[in-house]
Amino acid sequence: MNTLQSKRCEICNSEMYEGELGEAWWICSNKECSRSNPNWPTEELMKKIQPKYDEIQNKINNLKALIIEKISAEVEIHTARWIADGSGCLKMHDRKIEFYFKEGIVYYFTDNQELITSFKEQNLDEHLLEVWRLTMEQLSLFR
Repeated sequence: MNTLQSKRCEICNSEMYEGELGEAWWICSNKECSRSNPNWPTEELMKKIQPKYDEIQNKINNLKALIIEKISAEVEIHTARWIADGSGCLKMHDRKIEFYFKEGIVYYFTDNQELITSFKEQNLDEHLLEVWRLTMEQLSLFR
């Protein structure tokens, strides 16, 4: 517990101390105070954004599961961008196909042209882009 700097709690006026890595910057020393929880900033933010967050999550859940070539599949969007505008994985029972988005176009990590043609015919690109758009909208709530 680092108390090199002195700060008072806005709620109960008790002394605050600096949080550790991954915790609130300042934590109240009064255990009865809501700001004594090391995660109080995240909890306060979640209270504000929860309805919108849940609304978007329901839309994502409805779009994540789909049928491709009579095979059930699940869309997983990577929350951390590792290539281009975003990326994800299409999980099928017998394989995983990674993909990424760049300037509104979906690129698949597979050489199977027949499969890619099938994806295009089923408008999978638009479906994946919508899941990605909703995921980014959901993540933007935390800014």
